[in-house]
Amino acid sequence: MSDQDANMLNSRMALAGRLRTFMLSALNNLILAKPAHVSDRSAGILLTLIVLIALAIKLVGLSLHPLWPDAGYTHTMTEYSWGTLLTTPLDSHPPGYYMIAKLFHAVGEGEAWLRMPSVVSAVLSIGVMFLIGRQISGNLCGLIIASLTGSSGMLDYHGQRARMYTVLFLLLSVCVYAAICLFQRLVATSVSELETKRGPDPVPAALLYTLAGIAALNTQTAAVFMLAALGFVSLPFMWQAYRNNRFSVIALWLGAQILMALAWLPWLLNLGSVMGSGQVAWIDQPSPPAAFTLLMNLYASWILPIYVDLIFLALLGLGTVVVVLHKRWDVAAIALASAIFYPVIVWSFGIVQPIFIDRALIPALIGSFTVIGLALAHLRLPKAGWAGILVVVIGAQLATVVLSRAWPDRQDWRTATEVALEDADESTAIFIPEPFSYHAFRFYAEPVADRVFYSWSKSEGDVYAFTDDDFLEEHGSTPVDRLSKGRQFTDIPGDIDIIRVVDFAHHNPLADPTSDWLETRGWRQTSRQVIPSRVQLHIVDFERAN
Repeated sequence: MSDQDANMLNSRMALAGRLRTFMLSALNNLILAKPAHVSDRSAGILLTLIVLIALAIKLVGLSLHPLWPDAGYTHTMTEYSWGTLLTTPLDSHPPGYYMIAKLFHAVGEGEAWLRMPSVVSAVLSIGVMFLIGRQISGNLCGLIIASLTGSSGMLDYHGQRARMYTVLFLLLSVCVYAAICLFQRLVATSVSELETKRGPDPVPAALLYTLAGIAALNTQTAAVFMLAALGFVSLPFMWQAYRNNRFSVIALWLGAQILMALAWLPWLLNLGSVMGSGQVAWIDQPSPPAAFTLLMNLYASWILPIYVDLIFLALLGLGTVVVVLHKRWDVAAIALASAIFYPVIVWSFGIVQPIFIDRALIPALIGSFTVIGLALAHLRLPKAGWAGILVVVIGAQLATVVLSRAWPDRQDWRTATEVALEDADESTAIFIPEPFSYHAFRFYAEPVADRVFYSWSKSEGDVYAFTDDDFLEEHGSTPVDRLSKGRQFTDIPGDIDIIRVVDFAHHNPLADPTSDWLETRGWRQTSRQVIPSRVQLHIVDFERAN
């Protein structure tokens, strides 16, 4: 190397060093070593206000939107006996959520009570997320994370739906909180360091993690991926604990993993039979841009323009810097677990339709809200600037809450039922050609539910129609290879004069083999109605040809 080249290399290294020193100095001026102190009393008052506001928001217009088709299935499940829920594989998800819904159903009936487990879970999650923030960086961080959770548009949307997604979020939040408490103790090097940590001691924390993990595994199938990710990110902590002779905490953590696996094993065996029955359809893996869009849907861009989420991305980046500068490896582990959970769900887990992915991804908010909360708590800005950022972030999420209330549902089975039954009498049977839509229609048509049937066409063109009373409880849900055990309508009862096929345009009943099947068996189409809506409703009537 010539002297000229050596001098150029030295000058570049010096420039890089000065740039590094400048950036570190700028970051140190931007990021606080310790967040501002908030007393426990003040934190308790503010947390109570956040919880009450979030509860009020979720209760307002609770039944504004009609039930999803699969929420109608939730209602059907609440009508089964406890023994059936526990022993019969009725769904590709475990029965835990349906048992919780059945408890609420025993207290009250109607749409509001059907949605109440989701409301309660979404509100309780705010308190658990506060505990996570307080555990990692004090009360201020906890309040910020609680505010993000309480204002989340995605959690509000699913917090008003009669499905298990906010229940899953709550249970996995408890798991994350217990895991952080254990991680901090796994790497503690002295008694004095342990005494500075808040939260439960190792034994209660391990017990809490185990119970919440078992409940999550028996609530929604996606829970296994988040818990497996938490187990994976715990490996460096276990190694450090081994070097620190913290063998008792290691034993507690490993014991929790074993107990959860054993408790999930019975459902795992059931899951194999359900998956093999044809109930689960597999979708093509989304492209990277589509996967990124799905991730952004968790924040604001599922309704607002996607550039709004650049705010969240910037705060996630800043939070990552805080994690590295302060060596907060417990937070890094939670963020990494969420990061692992996301692609596993998107690329590896079979989901019926791509739109369902955002629901399964909700637990990823735990890690991202934790990192964003840490970033905002450590941000060195004037109070006005700091509050402005928080207002913008929470405001963007609240905007999705407000807009989602006005967002029309893709399938309005409440209206569909009213229209379909308007002129129907006792001689009219209703055929619903899609399984979950059948349950939603049956919920709204409860007084005449015995005349509402689900029809399915196999490849050879045979149509089977059945009700819950004579099929579902005995044989499970609607896997195609079990349909022959249902009631085959080769001989339609004589007291039925009209068969009304009801469905939305994206299913198109006119092209459905149900209509063809009826025509080939002596039934003729007499009328067709198309009800304008976001997705058109089709109602097709058939009468006996003779």
